[in-house]
Amino acid sequence: MSSCVRCGKNVPGGGSGARCKACLAKLRKRKLDPHRHEHFDKLASDARRRESGTGKSSKKTKGVGTTKEIVKKMKEGYKKYGTSTTLSPDRIDNSKGYSASNVRVAPKTLNRGVHKIDPKKLADWKKKVKKSNIDLDDLQKSCIQKAYDLGQSEVAIALEIRSNFISRLLK
Repeated sequence: MSSCVRCGKNVPGGGSGARCKACLAKLRKRKLDPHRHEHFDKLASDARRRESGTGKSSKKTKGVGTTKEIVKKMKEGYKKYGTSTTLSPDRIDNSKGYSASNVRVAPKTLNRGVHKIDPKKLADWKKKVKKSNIDLDDLQKSCIQKAYDLGQSEVAIALEIRSNFISRLLK
């Protein structure tokens, strides 16, 4: 038995540096709050872990960023987008690491990794739209409205900027 490093309660099966269930819950909550340093530490450590190349990704040797640089970029991003938006660091060039010159901050909903559309599913969707004889302008307006209804205002704004995106998709 060891004791919690924060409050001193007994932690069954814990080693050195163990925390009790209540202290772990507090830490988990603090990591989600963009007003706390734990949040920025988590984002930076996650980015540094991705640089080290565990799993499928390869180790980054060029443009490797420091924790301080990543935290600074994230704080700048929260000033730009506000603390109500969930942000994540995005690399401009994926062959390089999270250096200050290679990182931009993007809303998490937009920064989702590999953006590939299944060609078969797209072809099926195009057939359904053409068969339904729906007006393309109405379809575009409903897509934008659906994004707003789901609370994805960033996506809705991006769709509004791209005029006639439905007709472009159906070409």
